[in-house]
Amino acid sequence: MSESTTEFAPQRVGVLMGGWAGERPVSIMSGEAICGALRGLGHQVFEVDVTRNLEQLIADLRNCSPDTVFNALHGPGGEDGVIQGVLTYLGLPYTHSGVCATAICMNKLTTRTVLEPLGIPFADSRPITAAELQADGHPFATPYVLKPANEGSTIGVELIGVAEIAAGAASMAEVAVPSLVRLAEKHSVSAHCWMAEQYIAGRELTVGVIDGRHGVPRALAVTEIHTSGELYDYRMKYTKGAITHSCPADIPADLAQSLLTYAEQAHRHLGCRGVSRCDFLYDDRQNGAGIRMLEINAQPGLTDVSLVPEQALSVGMTYQELVQSILERPN
Repeated sequence: MSESTTEFAPQRVGVLMGGWAGERPVSIMSGEAICGALRGLGHQVFEVDVTRNLEQLIADLRNCSPDTVFNALHGPGGEDGVIQGVLTYLGLPYTHSGVCATAICMNKLTTRTVLEPLGIPFADSRPITAAELQADGHPFATPYVLKPANEGSTIGVELIGVAEIAAGAASMAEVAVPSLVRLAEKHSVSAHCWMAEQYIAGRELTVGVIDGRHGVPRALAVTEIHTSGELYDYRMKYTKGAITHSCPADIPADLAQSLLTYAEQAHRHLGCRGVSRCDFLYDDRQNGAGIRMLEINAQPGLTDVSLVPEQALSVGMTYQELVQSILERPN
């Protein structure tokens, strides 16, 4: 195998999937693909559908008595330190990043605070509430983005000022405040977890990182995501044929190396484990100065339309080898 040992002992593996976040359908797709790969490798696999019923989860885990738990959850509760804390308390080895790393990675504002001193460039952003928007006005020149600070898969993200301005709206009451209130009601995210972010019109680039031999982070490749609109949203991400990818991206070698380096730095500095993925925007009108990191995903999707498996394949690593590599480096 490319990054894992050629021989390994079959394990009892409990695969956590589902969860209660907006990304539940994605988690189930990831989990089913992972289970198929693990069974193909000869492991004994137990599927565990995770809900808010903690007693049931603990009972399910005790019943299957796994050697390792493969965490295929996405979103709040699954990749923000919550389920990691439960597994740590139970003394069960589990894949992907631990409590601290996932908690930091899940909050985009905290991620920026930790990584920006390394020299990794970010888009300007700030925490925001509807009351602050009403009192202070637009935090950035329009268009800008309103989003939850602690969600994934572009859930709850709204571009402010494009359609509204085109329709003649200009005041705060007509534009941003209703958007934030509507988003908060729809997604049940607490007020302090919303953020405003400068909008950057640029190319969507992403870099997956795995723990290579001896646990040394290894950036896989740079993928460019070609979209048809201003926002790379949930529907585009998980609908076959909605977007196209270029892997490796058709970008200058020095730019690609910068992105690979930033992703490895982020993975290492935040204490990520197993696999992560960093998302960037690149304004090619500014050359290298146009790079902006958006976020790091400590548990990127592993579905058949996900980006990390495609990047792994581009460097000669099959899906089974990727899954085995993640399994071999538990917390």
